[in-house]
Amino acid sequence: MSRVLRSVRLALRALATVNRGAPLCALALAALVAGCAGGPPAPERLERAAQEARVAFATGQKLLREGRAEKATVWIRRAALEGNPDAQRWLAAAYTQGIYGLPQDGDEALYWFHRFRAQVPSGPVLVLVEPGDLPAPLEERDTRAVRRLRERVEAGDTEARYRLAELYHEGVALPVDDVEAADLLKGAAAQGHAEAARLLGLLYRDGRGVVQDGTLAVRWLTVAADPGHDGAQFDLAEMYDLGLAVARDSSRAFEWYTRAAARGHTVARYRLARRYQYGDGVARDAEQAARWYQRAAEQGHAPSQIQLAAMYLKGEGVRPDGKEAAHWLQQAALSGAREAHLLLGMMYAQGQLIPQDYAFARAYLAEAAKLGDTQAQAVLDCLLDWGCRERQYPPK
Repeated sequence: MSRVLRSVRLALRALATVNRGAPLCALALAALVAGCAGGPPAPERLERAAQEARVAFATGQKLLREGRAEKATVWIRRAALEGNPDAQRWLAAAYTQGIYGLPQDGDEALYWFHRFRAQVPSGPVLVLVEPGDLPAPLEERDTRAVRRLRERVEAGDTEARYRLAELYHEGVALPVDDVEAADLLKGAAAQGHAEAARLLGLLYRDGRGVVQDGTLAVRWLTVAADPGHDGAQFDLAEMYDLGLAVARDSSRAFEWYTRAAARGHTVARYRLARRYQYGDGVARDAEQAARWYQRAAEQGHAPSQIQLAAMYLKGEGVRPDGKEAAHWLQQAALSGAREAHLLLGMMYAQGQLIPQDYAFARAYLAEAAKLGDTQAQAVLDCLLDWGCRERQYPPK
């Protein structure tokens, strides 16, 4: 259970004890901000990465609809590199057909197909590879693809060296072997390959295939980060923020979060907003916090959308605006955030800053309850009971 959700539940308990005229916004915001300090555990980092990849893929799809294929493929590739299977399948199909400005490339198609299949082992997929590969069993296609990569590595192809290292690292078409991956990455990183430098830095950070070494992790991540790789910039910020293989350093974390946020990194924008909101490594600045939450929220980041809504409810860094708060909570609700459903249901039930609407309240609370929130179910039961509703949430 998230710290934010636990805090929201505390707010709901408080709501049961206050007069009906007490503003929901103060209670909701107090609950939300109470659970936002401190570093997140590893599972939450993984979930944020998955969310960021989904946002990147959605951004790419939107750009495609707008006819901006070149930018779209940049976003979709970012999503694929972060592990989004839909983006990986899309790239496999695009390289197969040579569409959206990408060349027809059987090796690339097969590479992304395997990365997709590593996550989605079964089910249909509209991906083809080189015609000569099609009749062969999957294992034989693997062998051919790996052989072609090895040939390209022998010929001095830096990109092939990185691709082969990734296959070893992820165990796709080859057994997992981080020692071999690290050896390949060292060569590619030394030749200036940013993705290779980043992955090598992460291996040193985590001690996979190499002896854990924070200094070397920082060195290789910086090689990728200095020219502008926002993922590596975020990795460095997180290392200093959470003390991963290095001593915690709030000022360095702030510096790298700022650089990654300026490059458009969604979670970096969220982390930077939190630091401005709570004065972590920088003077408190509610307006800057709201500004960075807004930028991350516009990229579809649900936690930022919820925090921005909370700021609009309280009028922290922005003018109080119930409609804006409801808008951002609705956006977060679309991504399945149950605390957004819960707060929207409470706002409509109370009629605080927005018009009271029992139908909307019931709809949002029912969805929160469906997602497992027992407090939402209790409020929903009250709304469905005429007597309870008249006492707790009288018409306005």
